[in-house]
Amino acid sequence: MLRADREAVSPFLFALDDRPPSPARIGWWWTRARRAAGIDPQWRLHDLRHWTATAAISGGHDVRTVAGRLGHANPAMTMRVYAHVVEGADEAVAVTLGQALDGDLT
Repeated sequence: MLRADREAVSPFLFALDDRPPSPARIGWWWTRARRAAGIDPQWRLHDLRHWTATAAISGGHDVRTVAGRLGHANPAMTMRVYAHVVEGADEAVAVTLGQALDGDLT
């Protein structure tokens, strides 16, 4: 419903017209929503971007797709920033492979 209402004005959620909204406008909406939800003021809007990427990668989604969502032209950029997530996943793979070598997998 909200999406349909907004599309009559703009394809962008926080825009007043058909152009992308300014970062200040998006920040204003974030501050308003954060206060209304009782979220600690230390949480910046950019922290949501990092959370989204970390959750997607650790959830098993491929880095190329995550990079596209983040607007990174090259997944190598995503890997540089979020390598810690991939390292954690690699540890899980190492455990699985170790179990296979020990004959513990069924």
